[in-house]
Amino acid sequence: MESLLDRTNDRFGLVIHIGCSETAGRMWQRRADNIVMVEPDPLRADAIRTWLDEGGKGMLVEAAVADRRGEGTFRRTSFGDMNSLRVPTGALTLFPGLQSLETVPVKLILARDLINGRNLESIEGRTCLVIDAPSEVLVALADLVDADVLEKIDDIILNVAEIPLHEGGADRKYLERWLVESGLRLDWETNSVDPDIRYARVEPDWKARNTRNDLRVLELTEIVSDLRDSNAKILGEAQANYAALEKSQQDRDALKEEVEALKAAKGEALEAAQANYTALEKSQQDRDALRQEIEGLRQSYASSSEEAQANYAALEKSQQDRDALKEEVEALTAAKGEALDAAQANYAALEKSQQDRDALKEEVEVLKIALNKASEEAQGAQRIRSELELMRDDNRLSLRIQRIAQADLAELQDRYGSLADEKRKLEDFLDELAEKVQESMSAKAELPLEKKAKTTRSRARTSSKPAKKSSQARSE
Repeated sequence: MESLLDRTNDRFGLVIHIGCSETAGRMWQRRADNIVMVEPDPLRADAIRTWLDEGGKGMLVEAAVADRRGEGTFRRTSFGDMNSLRVPTGALTLFPGLQSLETVPVKLILARDLINGRNLESIEGRTCLVIDAPSEVLVALADLVDADVLEKIDDIILNVAEIPLHEGGADRKYLERWLVESGLRLDWETNSVDPDIRYARVEPDWKARNTRNDLRVLELTEIVSDLRDSNAKILGEAQANYAALEKSQQDRDALKEEVEALKAAKGEALEAAQANYTALEKSQQDRDALRQEIEGLRQSYASSSEEAQANYAALEKSQQDRDALKEEVEALTAAKGEALDAAQANYAALEKSQQDRDALKEEVEVLKIALNKASEEAQGAQRIRSELELMRDDNRLSLRIQRIAQADLAELQDRYGSLADEKRKLEDFLDELAEKVQESMSAKAELPLEKKAKTTRSRARTSSKPAKKSSQARSE
């Protein structure tokens, strides 16, 4: 490809490289002002992106050029130059060891999308398009022809395969036939390394274009000759038509004079007829006016009579309605009085009910306070009963110990004296506790009678039990 580009030393203002791989940026770096690198392979695109981040100049378009816009499937192989949107066919023939690695989603664009928004004629330097995807060469060229921008590009370099490398892809023969029909030809590079895939420059085929122009000149000459014969025939017909036109004009002038005379006679007749018609219309209008006036009087009389009867009937109906309304007003007045009396009675009852409700509220509050106080005192009594039960249990334990001591009196004589002293102290403590319980219960005189009775029975039980225990201890 370098040999094809070396034919010009001019600097490129814009280079669009489709299928550029990761090394194209370095090749164009010194020769182009603006570089658009199109690469669908994600690995190669990452390498280009890294190069750009390290200071490379250009713009990366990570997409595949196709015959439509949208999303597609890109097929990666073990040989990156054979990657494509299409299924590899001829590529397997040229490279028997070619292996399919994976398929990845890729964005699809049209070739014209790479040029849209750019004014190629205003770019300083040459413009160059490189299509490094052999199977998509025709797709890209056809789209640029449809967009009418292919001939505005100065240099077009194609990578062309001798056989279709992928299913539905272009090959050299088909591409050359298409270029001939478009007035273009391929100029092949002279020192190609691979005879199966070579680079070529697209140039105008001036010989074919001249031949086509010569054929077009012959066609135009025949058309001009036919137009001349047709023009001569038209001139003869035009002269004959002109003579007939002059004769027609003379006849028309004679007819005009006759028509003018008839118009004058017709005008007089029309004036007389118009005068008679005007008088007739005036007479008919007067007669119609009298008829309308008589008809209006008749309708007015009939309408007045009907209206009078309707008014008399409405008057009677109004009097009846007035009498009925009077009776209804009297009944409503009586009902209103009864309703007022009932309302006053209800109002008095409502006030009495509110007073009773307030008194009940106060009584409920007093009962709540008394109930809370009684509950607190009951809880205190319960605690005292629990303590007494514990003391009784302790007393029973002492009695058991005393019986064991009597069984073994020889060995526990000394301990008996000490236990007797503890027993007397415990009895004294129980007596004092019983007196305190009685004093506490006597302070609850404001409780209801039922509560007092229960408290008295509790005191009796509390005071009797310690006495019984004391008597039992003394007897033992």
